[in-house]
Amino acid sequence: MKKSRIFAVLMTAALAATSMGAATAFAGDTAPAETTTSAAPKNQAKTEKHDVTIVKNATDTKAHKYQAYQIFKGAIADDVMVDIEWGDNVDSAALKTALSADDVDGVVKTAFAEFFKATDPTAFTPSNVAKAISNNAGKTGFPQKLADVLNSALKGDTPAGSVEIADGETEGVIEDLTTGYYLIKDEDGSQADKESVAYTDFILRVVDDVEVDVKEDVPSISKNIQEGNTKTKGTNAAIGDVINYTLDSHVPNMEGYEKYFFIVSDKMCDGLTFDSDSVAITIGGETLDRDTDFYVKTADGTGKEKLTAEGKTFEIVFVDFIQYADNAADKKDIVINYSATLNENADRTLVGNPNEVDLTFSNNPNEKSTGQPNVPDEPDDDDPMGITPKDKTRVFTTGIRVLKVDENDLSLQGAEFTLTGANLNTVLTYKSTGFVADEAGKYWLLKNGTYTTTAPVAGKTDDKYESTTTKYKLGAFDYSAFEKSGDTAEVTAEVDKSGYLTFAGLKAGTYTLTETKAPNGYNAVQPIEFEITADIDMTKAVGEQITWKVDGKVVAGFDGEEVKAIADDEYSTIHTVKVVNKRGIILPVTGGVGTVLFYIIGSLLTAGAVVLFVNRRKAAKTK
Repeated sequence: MKKSRIFAVLMTAALAATSMGAATAFAGDTAPAETTTSAAPKNQAKTEKHDVTIVKNATDTKAHKYQAYQIFKGAIADDVMVDIEWGDNVDSAALKTALSADDVDGVVKTAFAEFFKATDPTAFTPSNVAKAISNNAGKTGFPQKLADVLNSALKGDTPAGSVEIADGETEGVIEDLTTGYYLIKDEDGSQADKESVAYTDFILRVVDDVEVDVKEDVPSISKNIQEGNTKTKGTNAAIGDVINYTLDSHVPNMEGYEKYFFIVSDKMCDGLTFDSDSVAITIGGETLDRDTDFYVKTADGTGKEKLTAEGKTFEIVFVDFIQYADNAADKKDIVINYSATLNENADRTLVGNPNEVDLTFSNNPNEKSTGQPNVPDEPDDDDPMGITPKDKTRVFTTGIRVLKVDENDLSLQGAEFTLTGANLNTVLTYKSTGFVADEAGKYWLLKNGTYTTTAPVAGKTDDKYESTTTKYKLGAFDYSAFEKSGDTAEVTAEVDKSGYLTFAGLKAGTYTLTETKAPNGYNAVQPIEFEITADIDMTKAVGEQITWKVDGKVVAGFDGEEVKAIADDEYSTIHTVKVVNKRGIILPVTGGVGTVLFYIIGSLLTAGAVVLFVNRRKAAKTK
C-alpha cells in the first residue's frame, strides 16, 4: 500500500540558521541561507514560542486539519538559531536509512552523498543535516522530494501542534511552536474520499511568527449551454435541435508533480445524443490536436477508445498534461466545446434532460504515478486522485395535446390535424391504442361506446353509463416521429380512438393547429393559433426550474412532490386544446357570396308576393 497522502503543492524553507528577519524561504530560492554551528553564550541563547498562520488557497473550500511535526529544535541567540538538535517528531535512524535508500530521488541522493561516504559515523548530525538542506534548498525539485523522505521518517502520534480550518474558512493558526524546523502537512487520511481537494506538505523553520500561503491548486470545471455569445445552465429546445456545450477550466499549479492526470467525464441522459466528432479544445487560446494532445473515449465506441466505466457517456483524456505546467502561473483557460442532439427519448416533463460533468485530477505530488499499463495518461487504482463536484445543465421540451369532442363533450374519432410553426424540427406524435380498465382511471364508458371524464352521481342509477363502478384510463401509446423536411415545417396526424393526438418535442414559439379533416357528419373548426413561452430559472429546485405558458397561461403539472410520468395522459408541460365539432351544415357568414344570394332570393320572394297581391286585388274588382 502506498504511504499516506500529503497535499499537492510543496512549500519549503531552507533548513538553516537564519536571522529573525527572514522567517521563511520557499521552494525555488537560489541562495542558501546563512548557517552557523557555533554555540552562543548560554546567557544569550533562549527558546521562544511562535505562531504559524496558514492561509488556504481560495480554490480550496474544504475543511483541513494541518499538523506540525518537529524535525529540528534549537534556540535563538543574537537573532540566530543555534544549538540545533533532532526534533521530537523525527526518527533520525529511519531518516538516515531513507536518505541512503537506493530508490531515493537523485536530487536528494546527491545532496546527502557525502554523509554516506564518510568513515566518521558521527557526521550525520542534526546541524550537518540542516546545513546540507540549506545548501541544496534552491535546487529544482529538492524541497518536494526531501519532504517526501522526511514524511517517511516521522515518529509519534502526537504532533507538536495543529489547527483545523473548517469548511468555507480561509485560515487558521498553529500556536506556540518552539523555535525549530517543522514539517507541516494535512493529517494523514483526512482528505480521502473528498471532492475538490489537493494535498500539500511543506517544511518551515520557525524563528518568529509567520504567515504561510498554501499553494495547492484545486482545479474546477463548469458546464454551460452556449447560445450565441450567451452561456446558460438551462434552455428549451425542439426534438432534433443541436445543443452546444462549453466547459471551462484552467491549468492548475503542478509544482512538485512529475506526472499529472487531467480527465473530463460527461454523463448525458437518454434524451441527448453526443456528437463525438464535435469536441474541440483550446488552452490559452491555442487549439489542441485531437488524438495527439487529447483523445475521446465513448460508451458507444464512436471515440478513439471504448469507454467501459459505467454511468458515463464519454471521457476526454489529456495526453501528457504536465507539459502545460508553465501555463499555471497565468491560470490559462482550458475551453472545451462539443454538441449533442435532443433525440426522441427526450424527457418532456418538468425534470428536463440533464447533462453533468466532472473533472478527475492528480492531487498528490509526493506519490509517483505512472498510469495504467500501456495507457500512461489514465490513472490506475493506486494513483491518488481528486474529483470536482458535478456541474449540470438541463434542456427542456414540451408539446401540445388535441382533444376532439362533440358539442356534448363526447370524444370523436376520425379527425386529422396539421401543426405548423417556424420552430418545428422533429415532432414526436403519439396516440393511445385505446382505453383499459383501471381503478385509478379518470374516464367512464358510456353505452354509446364513447368515454367521458364526467363521473356518474354516487348512489344514482344513470342509464347513460355502461357501468357506474368501472373506471378507465388511456392504454399504451403508439409513437411516430415526423422530421422536418427542408423548409417545410408542418406535421399531420389523426386523433386516436379516444379523440386524442399529441404533438411532442416542441420549444417556445408560435404555432398554428389546423383541422384538415373533420369526423364524418361534423364541421371542421377554424385554424387555432397559439404561442408557447418558457420562463427558466435554474436557481430553483428540479421540477420548478421551468414554467411553460400557452398564450400567457401557465401549464400546470408539477404537484410539489413528483413529476408525472411521460405515459400519463396528463403528464407535466403538455397543454391540452379541446376542439369541439358540431353537426350540420355551416351557413354562409356575412360579407361573402352567400350573403348576396340571401339578398337576391329575398328580393325575388318579396317581389313575387307583391305581384300576387296586386293580381288578386284586380281580380276581386273585376268580379
